[in-house]
Amino acid sequence: MRILVMAAVFIFFSAFGAYPAMAYIDPGTGSVIFGAIGYMIAAGAAFIAIAIKPVKMLYNRVFKKNKIDSEVEAEIEEKALKDKTEI
Repeated sequence: MRILVMAAVFIFFSAFGAYPAMAYIDPGTGSVIFGAIGYMIAAGAAFIAIAIKPVKMLYNRVFKKNKIDSEVEAEIEEKALKDKTEI
């Protein structure tokens, strides 16, 4: 029971005895906020760059491989045509 009375007194004085806060953001705090925003942007860019790399590698493996194979086949056919014309 005593704890309830103490809690009620604490709540009463906390609610009605508080003065308005005279707070402001000083220049040091503002620069810290801008620095934190810059670090967040840099971290996001690094995360995106790291996350996109495997996707690029997969894309290159799937689509560029066929292109390279066709280029190699074209070179082989071109060499074969040159050999036939030289004979």
